[in-house]
Amino acid sequence: MLEDWREAKAVAKLGNACVMDVSPELILLSSMIDCIVNSAHHLKLWMIDDLWKGTHWSGVGLYGAEVLAIIHHIIPQPSDMPLLMRVPIPACSTLQPNPQVQAPASLIGSVASTSTSEVRKNKCSACGLSGHNCKL
Repeated sequence: MLEDWREAKAVAKLGNACVMDVSPELILLSSMIDCIVNSAHHLKLWMIDDLWKGTHWSGVGLYGAEVLAIIHHIIPQPSDMPLLMRVPIPACSTLQPNPQVQAPASLIGSVASTSTSEVRKNKCSACGLSGHNCKL
């Protein structure tokens, strides 16, 4: 389906003669289609940002929404699966806070109350002073 879409877009944008002479790959390379299909198969494409991160395709801004619509038509976005099964967990070294994701208000209050409490310091078992830890 992506190959048919690519050819139709190439004909609409460049004309039939140009597509016959050159290739519809001016719109989307076959290797990128393979990468998109593999990522969609592994449930890694949910948003346009995911498509950009997975392919770095220059046409994401123009055609990303259409490509994702085709993908989600074939592989619907599962809403009944747990979140951890839908979204892969990034490696610890690349884990960064996402400003677009907001925690529920009930969690924000409990986190704020625990973060303002005093931080427990290490206590040395040998001398009994706080701030360091002596292992015997």
